[in-house]
Amino acid sequence: MDAKQLRAVPVPKSVGSDGAALRLRSDQPVAAAVRVAPGRKDRALVEAVPELDGAAVVPIDLGIGTRAPQLVLTAAGREASVTLEAYDEQMSRQATTDVTIEAGTTKSLDLGSAKVLDATGVAYVVVQADGGVTGAATYRRGSGIASLGLTEAPVTVLGPQVRPVS
Repeated sequence: MDAKQLRAVPVPKSVGSDGAALRLRSDQPVAAAVRVAPGRKDRALVEAVPELDGAAVVPIDLGIGTRAPQLVLTAAGREASVTLEAYDEQMSRQATTDVTIEAGTTKSLDLGSAKVLDATGVAYVVVQADGGVTGAATYRRGSGIASLGLTEAPVTVLGPQVRPVS
């Protein structure tokens, strides 16, 4: 494919309707996105994300009636361990769980399920991977859908330098 061209690639139905990941390989820089349309009323654009290097934050309680998101995690090269830590709105840890993702597979987790995180009142989940993991959170409300790619959360915040007046 030549530079500055657009190519639509249909995803076969054999991929299924559960969480899935697509991996694109190229010898040149490529911008890519996937359009997801589970129904006729809404679509979500799922953006490409780099491997998670550090902790990502996934909002749970958006305050608008969405269900807890579906977390889709992929370990492309080797088996990976991921730690999920659930926090309430007071930033108190409510639950922690470890998830193993086999090499070359994708795992879909319902963050609202007690089987994944046995906690109530969860405001956000911190996702910490040991490397080689990509992922996204998918939100649904009625027939609406949205996607949030996992990217490293900022852990350094600049503050003003305050000096006493003499």
